[in-house]
Amino acid sequence: MRSPIKAEQIVVNDPIEGCARKIVVAIDESPCCDNALTWCVKNILRPNDALILMNVQPKTPLFPHPSAIDVSELVLTLNERLRVDSHMLLIEAVGKARKLAPDVKIQAISLKGDPREVLLEEIEILDANCVVMGSRGLGKLKGTVMGSVSTYLLHHVRCCPVICVKPE
Repeated sequence: MRSPIKAEQIVVNDPIEGCARKIVVAIDESPCCDNALTWCVKNILRPNDALILMNVQPKTPLFPHPSAIDVSELVLTLNERLRVDSHMLLIEAVGKARKLAPDVKIQAISLKGDPREVLLEEIEILDANCVVMGSRGLGKLKGTVMGSVSTYLLHHVRCCPVICVKPE
């Protein structure tokens, strides 16, 4: 079990206690996630629901290096860049959601790790009612080889999964 979410991971924190349902939307930089957010707000959200936006930053790659070279500063810079990018992405998504549904309660959370594992864990901890994701339409072969987060969650979450395909 992971430690509680730290304050620096929370980008927007409207109070969601007492909300009828918790709807999670997985957010990344792809157009399909933008489409999923719009679809969710227009088709799933009700006035007393909570919208929880989650973005997962990749783990910082480990750099093989000779012991004479110190890459700690590079790793710190990369970590900060990933954190800032994640927060900016979530802030944009919150702005879009607020335009479409001004009264909705929103939480936006920036996480770190393997998106499949981290999202699954957070969705279970939150006891979400639904998770909405975009699909890049990679197809069966590419999705299997590259690892599709939406396919993984579709098969593992206990709540209702919704996968939005890109519009034609």
